[in-house]
Amino acid sequence: MASNGQGGHSKVWTPLAEIWSEKIPMRGDEVLRDNVLRSTSTARFVIRYRDDVTTKHRLVEKVSGKIWNIRAIDDPYGRSDRNELTCESGVST
Repeated sequence: MASNGQGGHSKVWTPLAEIWSEKIPMRGDEVLRDNVLRSTSTARFVIRYRDDVTTKHRLVEKVSGKIWNIRAIDDPYGRSDRNELTCESGVST
């Protein structure tokens, strides 16, 4: 949280790390919320194992700037060699 200069606070995102990943698109949907049609996407990102990434973090694609909310984190083989992050874009955190 950071001060907004008027006595309140705003949520501020700060970078944790810049990492390489493999992006595997999973699906796309359109959702009607508050009479507004919104496009959502789900993808899996495979990264080297990290124990400091949680579902409270998010990913930002470097080239496009697209923001992905991390919904699930899996170490699929239990070897602590990689994480598979299931992420969603187009929805609020």
